Amino acid sequence: MQIKNIFLFIVIALFCGSFTKAEATEKRHALKAMPDSNNWIKTALAQKMMLDFRFYCEQKKKHCTEPLVALNPKIKRFIKESDIGGVILFSENIQNTQQVTQLNQAFQLAASQSNSSLPLLIAIDQEGGRVARLPRAEYAAFSGNMAIGATYHSHKADFANEVGQAIGQQLHQLGFNLNFAPNVDVNNNPNNPVINVRSFGDNPRVVGVLGQAMSEGMRSANILTTAKHFPGHGNTSIDSHSGLSAVISPRQELEKVELPPFRYLSETNAVDFIMSAHIQFPALDSSQITSKAGLQITRPATLSRKIITGLLKKEYGFRGLVISDALDMGAIAKHFTAEQAVTESFNAGIDVALMPMVIDSPSQINAFTHLLTKLKDKVLKGDIDKQELWYSYQSILATKSKLKTKAQEPQLHNKEKDQQLQNKGLHQQLSDKSLTVLKGNGHLAIYRQETKQNRDNAIYRLLSVMPDSGKCEAFSSAIDDAQATKEAKNPKVKRVELTCLSEAALIHTKSKNTGSLNSPLNSLLENPINSLLSSSQYSSLDGSLSHDAKFDGLLIGSISPKQSPYEMVGVDQTERRQLRTISTNQKNARYKALFKRAKSLGLQTIFVSLRAPYEVEYFKAQVDSVMSTYSYNVYFESGTHEGSHEDSMENRVIKGEAYESIAKQLFGLIKGAGKSPVKTAKGT
Repeated sequence: MQIKNIFLFIVIALFCGSFTKAEATEKRHALKAMPDSNNWIKTALAQKMMLDFRFYCEQKKKHCTEPLVALNPKIKRFIKESDIGGVILFSENIQNTQQVTQLNQAFQLAASQSNSSLPLLIAIDQEGGRVARLPRAEYAAFSGNMAIGATYHSHKADFANEVGQAIGQQLHQLGFNLNFAPNVDVNNNPNNPVINVRSFGDNPRVVGVLGQAMSEGMRSANILTTAKHFPGHGNTSIDSHSGLSAVISPRQELEKVELPPFRYLSETNAVDFIMSAHIQFPALDSSQITSKAGLQITRPATLSRKIITGLLKKEYGFRGLVISDALDMGAIAKHFTAEQAVTESFNAGIDVALMPMVIDSPSQINAFTHLLTKLKDKVLKGDIDKQELWYSYQSILATKSKLKTKAQEPQLHNKEKDQQLQNKGLHQQLSDKSLTVLKGNGHLAIYRQETKQNRDNAIYRLLSVMPDSGKCEAFSSAIDDAQATKEAKNPKVKRVELTCLSEAALIHTKSKNTGSLNSPLNSLLENPINSLLSSSQYSSLDGSLSHDAKFDGLLIGSISPKQSPYEMVGVDQTERRQLRTISTNQKNARYKALFKRAKSLGLQTIFVSLRAPYEVEYFKAQVDSVMSTYSYNVYFESGTHEGSHEDSMENRVIKGEAYESIAKQLFGLIKGAGKSPVKTAKGT
């Protein structure tokens, strides 16, 4: 009866519209005090859990790789019986608009048939940029936070708000109600392997302002928002997906850099959730906890009451919900059991435990059910504070009372398609406006009146090296588009003839039999670059013949830190294996050698940083122009895809907004006016 009354309260709230923060707080305080019976405990614990069903196999496998794209009877029954509070979807769960909409509707239908009838929080990581779960061909992923940060000096928070609203509309239309964005980590470590371009920059005040604007945009589309990762993930050199990291800065430094965005967003009630970081902050909490191996380690923030309750909830006065980062990540799972991690996080003040264990088979569903039983026993024994559990449960109910579901109306396909096209246009606009020229002008010398060494004055031969062949395809397509636009405006420009090579082309291996060098493209890059020489002759300024050279210009596009395998769109397994063998130091050394050789031949040289711009200092002195895009992802254009048959491979089209912007800048079609939102190693 108690649960049904609570549900009645939520239904009334849904019809009355969403609450402001203050209204939600008043409603929460108006709810009944904790009942004497313990009947509510299991439901409360389940409501504090958010699970993922990325993969699901009927039979337990060591590595289940079957994506869940439709709700099967066992999971439907599990949701009805367990009363879990939420689910998170990943790209593996999403095929297309109709499929994911139906999946989310099925999740909510199953939840409505549970004992509590409470709606699910259906979450996703759709930050924009490199963290985007929706299909990029259909849904604009945008250029990411650091690109938005690069526009702040000229556009203030406009792009943050517009992108937030666009992402929110996309998600709401598909049946999501919670986004794990914006990321408000201050990226003050050039070697950060996981945040970097996911950050708005290294200025804490600007990060807070842009985070607020993005959150406002998403909220205007009826999406709950999440600031992450508290107290800050920007000064780490270890990815918490794989290991436990520590930020050893003194508290005074943390209060100047990492903490201000979270404090600002808490004090302005700008977000609905704050996500904790699995990182140790000894200046905030140096207490020790015993790991499952029996070792004493410093408490990570997710398990720290001083940090979650003392600092965030009490000192900063955050009134929303605190959710953990995924508890099955290496930083936690390597050191704690699921039971210990959930217990300690709840005692720290975490309201929602995200992904406490992998749910990929019936046996794992049984294991989770057993976990809930053990957690209830802990509550009854006092190992988990029952009063705090009740208050956290009430906060979840108050937050769920703000949910607005998508109206049940006829599908306006054309309207949605128009909106997607507008979002694509906004993506390209952001990409163009954020492009940053850090040296030179970023233009190719393609005007015939320019004094050049090429005696064929109608062609500009450009050699480009890109991180992989898929990026080459996107760049080639962009060059074709820009060439056509430029020629329509000025038919006297030279035709750009592009030769684009994958980074894998720089790999050289010694033959076991002959000891000679072998390369996929050693006809062009022998040892690895001598074959920049060829029979095409170029004259020097005084008319005499200079070195023989095959190209007029060299452009290298680089991704640092290295991209993930799933980001290598259109790349076969052989090339992927080759790319994995190249270290960053090897790549940089080979690029330096290429630039040195190109300069000696009188070629125009351009370096493009496609991800974090810190690497530009390594090449800046050697080249004519330097640019930064903060974005590098590509995708198969809608209607084309990578298939197993030759015809589908031939017909595929790979696109990427960042490469369109580079090509536009090369042809002088735009003036890259972005400003780097982070200082590079030498303070530029």
